[in-house]
Amino acid sequence: MISRSTAAYRAIPDLEDRQRRVLAMVAKYPGMSRNDIHRVTRMTANNVSNRLRELELAGRIRVCGRKLDPITRRWVRQYEAVEAPA
Repeated sequence: MISRSTAAYRAIPDLEDRQRRVLAMVAKYPGMSRNDIHRVTRMTANNVSNRLRELELAGRIRVCGRKLDPITRRWVRQYEAVEAPA
């Protein structure tokens, strides 16, 4: 039996497109933070966080460091794409 939350998650329109947008940003600009992606793509910060978590759990991206965000003045994680095995 599929739970309501799983069914609701799978029913999100354009979920794969959103993941592709986030993955494309991380692949093109390694070292981007959640806030960087949010600002460039104009996706909500919460949406970017969720897509990053999904991509990280799927092994498509990883945390590669930390940096000081120039706007929030907080330390944030930086991400990079993980190359698919050949």
